[in-house]
Amino acid sequence: MSRSKILLISIALLTLILGNIACTNKREGEINIENVSADPYKIYIDDVFKSELAAGGLVTHRAKDGKRKLRIEQVSGFVGYPLVKTIEVKVIGGGLVTVSIP
Repeated sequence: MSRSKILLISIALLTLILGNIACTNKREGEINIENVSADPYKIYIDDVFKSELAAGGLVTHRAKDGKRKLRIEQVSGFVGYPLVKTIEVKVIGGGLVTVSIP
């Protein structure tokens, strides 16, 4: 096989791969979560633990398109029971949703 044919096939495959990556990324967006509290929180998206967010912290998580359930659970700084809050957010492909907690 000649070098030019190999080069053309390589370019075609690379274009196909990059096109699939771009399409996949458009089916996901980002959720920015800003903790404006003096207490840390556990972050869950669609009931899957994602991270623990420190007081005054900011974290970004990728999520699939559509309505997503964001649940936060206070880790410390509470008396009696921790604050647990559920928020529904709409994620749009390639977009960014910002949420301030608590």
